[in-house]
Amino acid sequence: MHAFQACTSGENLKILDLHLYLELSSSTKTLQLIKSLMLSAMPPLTRARQTGRDDEQVAAATGNGREEGWLMQVVRILQLVNPALMAKEAIIRAMGLVSISGQTPHGEMEKIPKDVLSSITHIKKLSNSNWHTWEPTFINCLQRVHNAKEILYGIIAPGSEEYNEDLDKALVGLIHACCDNSPDSCIDTYTVRGADEEVQLGSMLYAKLKKALTLNDAVKRAGLQDHIHMVCLHNRDIVRLGKELDSIWNDAAHLRKRFDKDLKKSTLYHCTAQDWFYANTIDALKTAKPDCEYDEAYHTLAKKQQDGKISGHIRGAARVAVSAEQGDNNQAEQGPRGRCDPCNPSAPPKCYTCGGPNHITHNCMNNNMTQEASH
Repeated sequence: MHAFQACTSGENLKILDLHLYLELSSSTKTLQLIKSLMLSAMPPLTRARQTGRDDEQVAAATGNGREEGWLMQVVRILQLVNPALMAKEAIIRAMGLVSISGQTPHGEMEKIPKDVLSSITHIKKLSNSNWHTWEPTFINCLQRVHNAKEILYGIIAPGSEEYNEDLDKALVGLIHACCDNSPDSCIDTYTVRGADEEVQLGSMLYAKLKKALTLNDAVKRAGLQDHIHMVCLHNRDIVRLGKELDSIWNDAAHLRKRFDKDLKKSTLYHCTAQDWFYANTIDALKTAKPDCEYDEAYHTLAKKQQDGKISGHIRGAARVAVSAEQGDNNQAEQGPRGRCDPCNPSAPPKCYTCGGPNHITHNCMNNNMTQEASH
């Protein structure tokens, strides 16, 4: 009762007005503030006895005994602030404040893993110029620590519920040390110097870091979407086209993005419709099976490619055989080449050198004998 009377007297009553109550009710330290306010108004001897009594109550309490020691006093203070508050509602609010005070703050429950901290310690030993050495380790640390990227981008600002000061000092503070030595600057407000200004090493490192961090899942998913529109058919190779489409869809699945199978089939049709070799097959598929799945359409076009290769090999072998046969016939029909007599076309050709029949200059025996005699 001494504590209650002290709180209802003079300036202490003005402190516990409605605005202060609203402010305190959102804090995790409401009861500690109320308790300190009560104890500060007590005489020193009474305060010591009250503190000892509270400690004994806490040590001996079981279940909800800790709430019972302060429950009625908190209810009275709440009713004092708001006279229209009913007793039942005041008890509910008081119990809520007591339960809130017993919760562990969100930031204290999540700790940075020891291996990540050791990696950060190793990174800090490296100089600013060794970007290629510590960049992969730093990116790996960011991916493994909760809310690291959000704090880096400024999405989670200091003072918010999910803000982790230890994380800011360990991870984000590392970039502060490497990129900007200003104590009052924030990582999300860094600006890279323009072309007409002096370029500093820290700004260059931050530019590279920002570029590396923007390759997050959302950016990669957008890149896959653009990749779909750039897929094309090379040398009528359906198998290669199918592997490329499968790779895009598998990468999307790893990024927790689901691309529709109809989009995959329409991309396959779009890439092959302009090729005369597959145009008729696609038209037949659209007419006979407009609702067919991608796998069926792909296997149909792949079979068309395989049949085309087989028929191409057959036609090639046939051309080689025909060419060889025609070559033999031409060689059999050809006679000795030489000068023909226009007055007697049926006469055998004569050699250009000696005029003899049935041979040419290259095989002319008379010419060879003449050259040997000259030597």
